[in-house]
Amino acid sequence: LSSPQDWHQLVFVRNGVINHTSWDQYPVTSNVVAKIMEDYASDMPRSSMELSVLDGNGHIKPHCGPVNFRLRLHLGLSVPEGAGIRIGTEQAGWETGKVLLIDDSFEHEVWNNASVPRALLVVDVWHPALDESDKEQIRRQFGWSPNSKIVTGYPGSH
Repeated sequence: LSSPQDWHQLVFVRNGVINHTSWDQYPVTSNVVAKIMEDYASDMPRSSMELSVLDGNGHIKPHCGPVNFRLRLHLGLSVPEGAGIRIGTEQAGWETGKVLLIDDSFEHEVWNNASVPRALLVVDVWHPALDESDKEQIRRQFGWSPNSKIVTGYPGSH
């Protein structure tokens, strides 16, 4: 999707599985991630939470996310002027300290025309158009039981 040196990810959760190394190294961020997961995505298959850094002059080629039952929250942590995203035919940008909500099942690409990195916290949440019956069907399709919560037993979980 991009040149390997352009795009860096610090993964806290990938496809519903906790990355213990990141979780242990960054406990404050992990607690924030755990709270978000607990409230919005603990029972969602294929959920991911990660820090995403795109180097200056970096580009992520057009691609589509694997599922349409999630939306992705992009929290701008450090966003230089010249960083942007195209989703379908629309272009958008991020602002430091603000959230951009995207449906990554649509084709999208990302660029950073600045000379400094762009950093986001990316968090998957259930698509709000789904009701509990839809969610249950998706969980069954992915082999998740009602008690399969990925934050159980980790810092910040209840």
